[in-house]
Parts: sequence; structure tokens; C-alpha cells
Amino acid sequence: MKSEARNELIERLEMELDRQINVVVEQFQNLSDEEMNNGGENGGWSIAQNLEHLNMYFNYYNPAIKRAMDNVKDDLGAEQFHSGWLGSYFSNSMDYRTEKKIKAFKDYIPSEKLNSAEVVQTFIQNEEELLQLIRKAKSYNLTKIRIAISLTKWITMRLGDVFQFVILHNERHIVQAQSRLR
Repeated sequence: MKSEARNELIERLEMELDRQINVVVEQFQNLSDEEMNNGGENGGWSIAQNLEHLNMYFNYYNPAIKRAMDNVKDDLGAEQFHSGWLGSYFSNSMDYRTEKKIKAFKDYIPSEKLNSAEVVQTFIQNEEELLQLIRKAKSYNLTKIRIAISLTKWITMRLGDVFQFVILHNERHIVQAQSRLR
């Protein structure tokens, strides 16, 4: 289990979210519905489907993170974040550089035809909301606060691990969406 200074982790996550927002704005925002909804010759998800899949996860995680943070007092006592074994496992499984394919759960499979402008706008709003939650987390114990994962309320991860998992999952699908541009 790795350990990282809370402020360094927050700064790293903020920079990554800013970068992801910029990629989506610069590369996807002005594409046509046809370009955004093209699944490609080899099948697979379109750009819009990749972003909508992420929006579906945001619909769970952003409110769950907000609720968890609202239910505890600020706790500046923990300067270090200690990643848990489960959080490390889930985060590592999302690393896009691995060749490992992961099948999406049924509830998180997006429609094939989407309003691409709406999908992109919602994605940007969700990323900005997550960015605000991460900034707010500067005064919280990222190891002590626990969030139930989207698949079951019986399994929880540390707040810092949830932030890392969501951002790595986003990156995985942004890279997948970028592959549709080639």
C-alpha cells in the first residue's frame, strides 16, 4: 500500500482533471454528431459512448463523495494518504496502458445513439464538480472517509482511492475515445 502526502495527491489529481477537461474540450467538443457516434470499423464504443459511460459513473460517485464528505467534520490531522489494497487493485486495473480488457457492467453500458453535445457538456460539468470535490478534500482525511463502490454498498474504498480510481477510469475511456479520431 502506497503512501502519499495529501496535498501532493490533491495537486496531482487536480492537474489530471484539468488535463482531461482540456482534452475533451479541444478534441471532442466541436465534432459532429456523426463523428461522435461512430463506433469504428472494428466495433467498440464511439467517442460519445465512452464519455456517456463516464457520465454514468459520475452519476454515482460524485453524489456519493459529496454525501460522505458532508457527513464528517474537516479533519486536517492526516497529512498522509495511505492507499488500501482494494483501492490499489481497482486503480491498477484501470490503467489504460495495460492490455487487459474489462467488460462494462450491464447498468453502465451506454446507448449507441446519443446527443453528443449534451454528452460532452454533461461530462465537462461532471469533471468540474469532481474537481470542486477534490479541492474541498484538502481539509479531509482521505484515508478515513470511505465510499461504497458502485457495484455494491457492502464494499468500500478510501476517499483518496476513489478519487484515483475515477480519474484513472476516465483516462482509460478518454484514451479509448481518442483512438476513434485516428
